[in-house]
Amino acid sequence: MSFVTDSILKTALGKIKAWGEGKFVAQESGKGLSTNDYTNADKTKLNGVATGAQANKIETVKVNGTALTPDSSKAVNVDLSAYAKSADV
Repeated sequence: MSFVTDSILKTALGKIKAWGEGKFVAQESGKGLSTNDYTNADKTKLNGVATGAQANKIETVKVNGTALTPDSSKAVNVDLSAYAKSADV
């Protein structure tokens, strides 16, 4: 029967520590899992964003009461023939 000695345990622990070096985030003194690291400027900026706001959201545009809606390329297709004046003046 063989036993694990202190020397073997210390060697194994050293290898485990070496293997894990740089693979995990070290705990910082005074911080827990739920530490809020936002600055006051970050909080103020985020509080100014409306609920449900989206970046680059295109709002509905109306021409003479008719809504223009963008296609998937975000280009707006408009038929202006109804608003054009005749060039035969």
